Amino acid sequence: MTGSSRSSAACAADRPAEVDRKGSGDVAPEAEVRRLVERVRAAGRVPVVLGAEPGQVSPYGTASQVLGLVTRQDERSLTEAPNGTWTLRMNVWMAVA
Repeated sequence: MTGSSRSSAACAADRPAEVDRKGSGDVAPEAEVRRLVERVRAAGRVPVVLGAEPGQVSPYGTASQVLGLVTRQDERSLTEAPNGTWTLRMNVWMAVA
């Protein structure tokens, strides 16, 4: 569907923009995610739910890992220049709701 007006929309399981506007980082209540999924579907789009762990998205569909990244990042120091790197792991799981 790339390039069409019916592109996919996403709700993140651990910090959905529609649910967590105050930035608390709390996991969205399942009822609220389901309400948003229905709104996306009603708009004619394909709802997907994203999360950092499979258990965060599996209540809404089959969990698939869509990103598994292992890289290095500069250490974070506020008082001096970085003098090394740390491992950074990022995982994103998706369920088509």
